[in-house]
Amino acid sequence: MSARSSARVGGLPRGLFALVSSLLAVGCGEAFQVGDGAGGAAATASSTSAGGASSASGAGGAGGAASAATTTTGTDATSTSTGAPTEDCTNGGDDDADALVDCEDPDCGAFACVEAAPMDWVGPGAFYLGSPATVPTCSAPWTQTTLFGGGNLDAPAAACSCSCSTPQGTLCTQPAVTTYADMTCVTPVLQLPVGAPGQCTNVVGGVALSGSLLAPAPQPVGGFCNPVPTTDIVDATFQFKAVFCGGAPLGGGCDAGQVCAPIPEPSFETGLCVLRYGDFACPEGTYVASSTVYDGIVDTRDCSACTCDPPKGVQCSGKTKFYSDMVCTNEVLSVDHDGSCKGANAAFLSLSYEQQGPSNGSCVPNGGVADGKAAPGTNVTVCCKP
Repeated sequence: MSARSSARVGGLPRGLFALVSSLLAVGCGEAFQVGDGAGGAAATASSTSAGGASSASGAGGAGGAASAATTTTGTDATSTSTGAPTEDCTNGGDDDADALVDCEDPDCGAFACVEAAPMDWVGPGAFYLGSPATVPTCSAPWTQTTLFGGGNLDAPAAACSCSCSTPQGTLCTQPAVTTYADMTCVTPVLQLPVGAPGQCTNVVGGVALSGSLLAPAPQPVGGFCNPVPTTDIVDATFQFKAVFCGGAPLGGGCDAGQVCAPIPEPSFETGLCVLRYGDFACPEGTYVASSTVYDGIVDTRDCSACTCDPPKGVQCSGKTKFYSDMVCTNEVLSVDHDGSCKGANAAFLSLSYEQQGPSNGSCVPNGGVADGKAAPGTNVTVCCKP
């Protein structure tokens, strides 16, 4: 290659080719600077990117300086989530760093400063005293059911009665007939055989009766009556229900002796309350609206046991018939079992007994009397902030 051709590259002088190469290497949007020779004029190239536009300028001379600069302007979308804390109204701290603690902070609008529960009192808490039809339940933040009772007890006396069924299981005796040689039942001769009611019983050898006979009256034996109790006990209830809910976390940011407490829902009393078991005057301070309620009901109402005495007045009767044959066909005499002495003159070979009863009768009932009572349980004093 000749000296002339070595001074040119691709038809361009070697120095100009180097400048173009440098521009291409740096690219759009970057600053650059090149030297053109000692003692020459300064040559400057600049590229400014604003939405992609660029420009370059240059001047050179022997021994001068060359420089290049680029400036980038445009939109750089960067966002940072700080996760700023919110105020916890129940921990006594300044959670959101606004120098306001719990109830001092407007963020705690659902809380209020109230007097702490005095010694021996429970609370503060949310209290309900009203209709049993709209009783609220203890729910967050008031999750602890401290009291579930009421006031103005309604407990009618138990209604009781006792009666007895008709007698059951009573039997009638079947007494034997005795014959006598005289007409006044003084000298007995023979006690006739006894068969089951309706059964034909033969008299061995037959009897030729000429005198009198006695047929004792049958008697009722045993039996019982079933007791029939009636019990009507209406459930004892309070005309007003009382609910006290506690357990809510309490914060600070209040005056000395006070706590930051959640404001109850509208179904509860407007102001918070404290309670104490027993009959007490309200403590000095803000809890001055007093209510006396009761913790449950003690109900011993009942009816005494219903029982029945043995049956009385049961009636039994019977009749013995005498027959001249051995198959109880030809009746010759009939005698009622009434215990009276009867004159008789007849001959017979068989007899049968007919029974009527037992019938009628009753049992005397005992018991079925109302006893016991219903009373309210332990009384509870509840004092509220008006």
